[in-house]
Amino acid sequence: MQIDFTERLGELQLVPTPAVAIAPVSWQALPDLPFVDPFHAELMATLQRFAAQPVAERALPLVGLGGGLTPAGDDLLVGLLAGLQLARCDELRAQLVTHLKATVCQRTTALSALMLEMACAQRYPRPIAMLLTVLAEANAVQVTRLAAAVAQLGHSSGRAVLCGLKVGCALVERPI
Repeated sequence: MQIDFTERLGELQLVPTPAVAIAPVSWQALPDLPFVDPFHAELMATLQRFAAQPVAERALPLVGLGGGLTPAGDDLLVGLLAGLQLARCDELRAQLVTHLKATVCQRTTALSALMLEMACAQRYPRPIAMLLTVLAEANAVQVTRLAAAVAQLGHSSGRAVLCGLKVGCALVERPI
Protein backbone atom coordinates (compact mmCIF):
# COMPACT_ATOMS: atom_id res chain seq x y z
CA MET A 1 0.00 0.00 0.00
CA GLN A 2 1.36 3.40 -1.03
CA ILE A 3 1.00 6.19 1.52
CA ASP A 4 0.08 9.68 0.34
CA PHE A 5 1.93 12.23 2.46
CA THR A 6 0.77 15.31 0.56
CA GLU A 7 -1.76 16.06 3.29
CA ARG A 8 1.02 16.12 5.90
CA LEU A 9 3.42 18.16 3.76
CA GLY A 10 0.87 20.61 2.45
CA GLU A 11 1.51 22.61 -0.67
CA LEU A 12 5.09 22.29 -1.89
CA GLN A 13 6.58 25.22 -3.76
CA LEU A 14 9.53 25.35 -6.12
CA VAL A 15 12.09 27.88 -4.90
CA PRO A 16 14.39 28.96 -7.72
CA THR A 17 18.08 29.45 -7.02
CA PRO A 18 18.80 33.19 -6.77
CA ALA A 19 20.94 34.82 -9.46
CA VAL A 20 23.45 35.94 -6.83
CA ALA A 21 24.33 34.56 -3.42
CA ILE A 22 22.32 35.66 -0.42
CA ALA A 23 23.43 38.78 1.43
CA PRO A 24 24.88 38.06 4.91
CA VAL A 25 22.66 40.74 6.45
CA SER A 26 19.68 38.67 5.40
CA TRP A 27 20.58 35.29 6.89
CA GLN A 28 22.08 36.84 10.02
CA ALA A 29 18.55 37.96 10.91
CA LEU A 30 17.56 34.30 11.39
CA PRO A 31 16.97 33.57 15.07
CA ASP A 32 18.98 30.99 17.01
CA LEU A 33 16.21 28.77 18.32
CA PRO A 34 17.16 25.61 20.19
CA PHE A 35 15.36 22.38 19.43
CA VAL A 36 14.88 19.37 21.67
CA ASP A 37 15.97 15.94 20.52
CA PRO A 38 17.46 12.97 22.39
CA PHE A 39 20.32 13.01 19.85
CA HIS A 40 20.91 16.78 20.08
CA ALA A 41 24.60 16.56 21.02
CA GLU A 42 25.38 14.13 18.18
CA LEU A 43 23.33 16.18 15.69
CA MET A 44 25.11 19.42 16.56
CA ALA A 45 28.56 17.78 16.55
CA THR A 46 27.90 16.38 13.06
CA LEU A 47 26.64 19.74 11.81
CA GLN A 48 29.68 21.51 13.28
CA ARG A 49 32.06 19.04 11.60
CA PHE A 50 30.32 19.75 8.29
CA ALA A 51 30.51 23.52 8.82
CA ALA A 52 34.22 23.30 9.69
CA GLN A 53 34.98 21.28 6.57
CA PRO A 54 32.06 21.44 4.12
CA VAL A 55 32.27 18.11 2.32
CA ALA A 56 29.01 16.39 1.39
CA GLU A 57 29.95 13.11 3.08
CA ARG A 58 30.27 14.86 6.45
CA ALA A 59 26.53 15.65 6.43
CA LEU A 60 25.38 12.09 5.69
CA PRO A 61 25.42 10.86 9.32
CA LEU A 62 22.49 13.24 9.88
CA VAL A 63 20.18 11.09 7.71
CA GLY A 64 17.59 9.41 9.93
CA LEU A 65 19.22 10.62 13.16
CA GLY A 66 16.66 11.60 15.79
CA GLY A 67 13.13 10.64 16.68
CA GLY A 68 9.69 11.31 15.26
CA LEU A 69 8.07 11.28 11.84
CA THR A 70 10.84 13.50 10.49
CA PRO A 71 14.02 12.91 12.49
CA ALA A 72 15.86 16.11 13.46
CA GLY A 73 18.87 15.13 11.35
CA ASP A 74 16.66 15.07 8.27
CA ASP A 75 15.14 18.44 9.19
CA LEU A 76 18.65 19.87 9.56
CA LEU A 77 19.46 18.51 6.09
CA VAL A 78 16.36 20.16 4.58
CA GLY A 79 17.53 23.47 6.02
CA LEU A 80 21.11 22.83 4.94
CA LEU A 81 20.03 22.10 1.36
CA ALA A 82 18.03 25.33 1.30
CA GLY A 83 20.92 27.32 2.76
CA LEU A 84 23.41 25.91 0.25
CA GLN A 85 20.96 26.85 -2.50
CA LEU A 86 20.71 30.46 -1.29
CA ALA A 87 24.46 30.69 -0.71
CA ARG A 88 25.00 29.51 -4.30
CA CYS A 89 27.22 26.65 -3.11
CA ASP A 90 26.00 24.81 -6.19
CA GLU A 91 28.74 22.18 -6.45
CA LEU A 92 28.58 21.23 -2.77
CA ARG A 93 24.77 21.11 -2.90
CA ALA A 94 24.85 18.89 -6.00
CA GLN A 95 27.27 16.50 -4.29
CA LEU A 96 25.08 16.35 -1.20
CA VAL A 97 21.98 15.72 -3.34
CA THR A 98 23.74 12.85 -5.14
CA HIS A 99 24.74 11.22 -1.84
CA LEU A 100 21.29 11.72 -0.31
CA LYS A 101 19.48 10.20 -3.27
CA ALA A 102 21.66 7.12 -2.97
CA THR A 103 21.09 6.57 0.76
CA VAL A 104 18.03 8.33 2.12
CA CYS A 105 15.33 5.71 1.49
CA GLN A 106 17.17 3.04 3.47
CA ARG A 107 17.97 5.21 6.49
CA THR A 108 14.91 7.25 7.45
CA THR A 109 11.11 7.33 7.62
CA ALA A 110 8.98 7.46 4.47
CA LEU A 111 7.71 10.96 5.26
CA SER A 112 11.20 12.24 5.92
CA ALA A 113 12.57 10.60 2.77
CA LEU A 114 9.89 12.44 0.79
CA MET A 115 10.76 15.76 2.48
CA LEU A 116 14.44 15.26 1.62
CA GLU A 117 13.61 14.22 -1.93
CA MET A 118 11.55 17.37 -2.38
CA ALA A 119 14.27 19.56 -0.84
CA CYS A 120 16.79 18.00 -3.25
CA ALA A 121 14.45 19.16 -6.04
CA GLN A 122 14.24 22.66 -4.48
CA ARG A 123 10.64 22.14 -3.35
CA TYR A 124 9.70 23.10 0.19
CA PRO A 125 6.55 23.42 2.30
CA ARG A 126 4.97 26.84 1.91
CA PRO A 127 6.29 28.47 5.15
CA ILE A 128 9.87 27.43 4.31
CA ALA A 129 9.50 28.52 0.67
CA MET A 130 8.21 31.93 1.76
CA LEU A 131 11.16 32.37 4.14
CA LEU A 132 13.66 31.40 1.43
CA THR A 133 12.11 33.92 -0.93
CA VAL A 134 12.45 36.84 1.52
CA LEU A 135 15.98 35.73 2.42
CA ALA A 136 16.93 35.82 -1.27
CA GLU A 137 15.38 39.27 -1.54
CA ALA A 138 17.31 40.42 1.56
CA ASN A 139 14.04 41.51 3.19
CA ALA A 140 15.25 41.43 6.81
CA VAL A 141 11.94 42.80 8.15
CA GLN A 142 10.02 39.80 6.81
CA VAL A 143 12.74 37.30 7.75
CA THR A 144 11.96 37.50 11.47
CA ARG A 145 8.21 37.08 10.96
CA LEU A 146 8.53 34.16 8.54
CA ALA A 147 11.27 32.46 10.58
CA ALA A 148 8.82 32.45 13.50
CA ALA A 149 6.26 30.68 11.28
CA VAL A 150 8.83 28.07 10.21
CA ALA A 151 9.82 27.53 13.86
CA GLN A 152 6.23 26.41 14.55
CA LEU A 153 6.39 23.50 12.07
CA GLY A 154 6.04 20.14 13.80
CA HIS A 155 7.23 19.45 17.33
CA SER A 156 10.78 20.68 16.65
CA SER A 157 11.15 20.27 12.89
CA GLY A 158 10.91 23.95 12.07
CA ARG A 159 13.60 24.88 14.56
CA ALA A 160 15.92 22.18 13.18
CA VAL A 161 15.27 23.40 9.62
CA LEU A 162 16.22 26.94 10.71
CA CYS A 163 19.42 25.65 12.29
CA GLY A 164 20.46 23.83 9.11
CA LEU A 165 19.45 26.82 7.00
CA LYS A 166 21.69 29.14 8.99
CA VAL A 167 24.69 26.81 8.63
CA GLY A 168 24.16 26.52 4.88
CA CYS A 169 23.73 30.26 4.39
CA ALA A 170 26.87 31.00 6.43
CA LEU A 171 28.94 29.17 3.80
CA VAL A 172 28.35 32.13 1.45
CA GLU A 173 31.13 33.96 3.30
CA ARG A 174 33.70 31.20 2.91
CA PRO A 175 35.44 29.82 -0.15
CA ILE A 176 34.77 26.10 -0.47
